[in-house]
Amino acid sequence: MTSHMKLSSPCVRRCTLDSNDQCLGCYRTLDEILNWTSMGEEKRQQLVLICAKRKVQYEQLHADKRR
Repeated sequence: MTSHMKLSSPCVRRCTLDSNDQCLGCYRTLDEILNWTSMGEEKRQQLVLICAKRKVQYEQLHADKRR
């Protein structure tokens, strides 16, 4: 069974952009945030997966710095 619901924005209302214009709340870039509403569903799904990877990378990088 496939769902025809639109993927909602991954925004978690913790908007803080780093020096690369990447949000530290949802891990989208500023361009990705601005283009979200015009993206197709497949592109949105891909972006959500990319952002999940970015989050893991960010957390690993900062965990290493704390050691």
